[in-house]
Amino acid sequence: MPSTSWRKRSTEPKSIARETLVDGAPLLDDPLVRRRIARLEVRLSALTTAKHRVLAELEAGKPAGPEASVFKVVGTELLQELEALCMELMGLNALCGTDEVGLLPPTEETVASWTCYHRAASIYAGSNEGGYVGIQTGGLQKGRRIGKKLIFAVWNVTDAQPGKGAVCEPFTGEGDGMTCSIAYNWKEGEEYIAAVRVDDKRLVGTITESKTGKVFTVGKMPFAKGYKNLSHGSLVWVEYFGDAASCAATPLQRATFTPAVSNGLNARVSNITFGQKCFNARGTITKDGSAILFATGGETAK
Repeated sequence: MPSTSWRKRSTEPKSIARETLVDGAPLLDDPLVRRRIARLEVRLSALTTAKHRVLAELEAGKPAGPEASVFKVVGTELLQELEALCMELMGLNALCGTDEVGLLPPTEETVASWTCYHRAASIYAGSNEGGYVGIQTGGLQKGRRIGKKLIFAVWNVTDAQPGKGAVCEPFTGEGDGMTCSIAYNWKEGEEYIAAVRVDDKRLVGTITESKTGKVFTVGKMPFAKGYKNLSHGSLVWVEYFGDAASCAATPLQRATFTPAVSNGLNARVSNITFGQKCFNARGTITKDGSAILFATGGETAK
């Protein structure tokens, strides 16, 4: 839902376009650029007006409806569209991907960082798209704690086909969808390959033991409505899946991620950025750019 800070960020495309010169003229002089910025501003204004109407109804004692969920979905899409436009307007500066003061113009310093962070906005506090596959500690299955497990989840679907030894069930709380899991005692220090592929118009989530080559098919699910293929981007993260009162109280979690492989092409990591994070979270890139080292929790998370 738009807030004061959201509206402040909505001025960034215009500021960047005003300061970025192409052939000696500001990008803001381009009518196509002005049209794209104006379209975003109009949609944000419409969403803000709708929010104020709902707030007025709540103050008048009327019950809350589904509008808040709609605001979250639409607001997320607007935010991500705004930041993608900022990155496009920045041109080659967008490749810097750093919060180092002085390297970029002030209006551009944190754009790449927030763009990466807000890709997760589609998931947190209730999702409107996406899914994930990976390994988890302290996992639940049908309300029963089973410990370590393999997991594959997709938002906004109601059907799932479990793989061998897997259990599929609906989830709610942070959005709605289906999740499939396999109780599996994965080992610290060993490598696993998490992957999602498309097979017969369905998403297939798998985990592979690198040491043995054994593949676990966790589940198969349809695409959410409106989607027909995988997106061009993905996120990786490490989290403590448990109760912790603060960043300092979170147990140390570490993981190494190698870049995603798509259609046989290997990616190389050139930078890593953070939005909001705990003081004891760290992210570093190996010298050859072949892996990301993530850590969170603990006293130093080094």
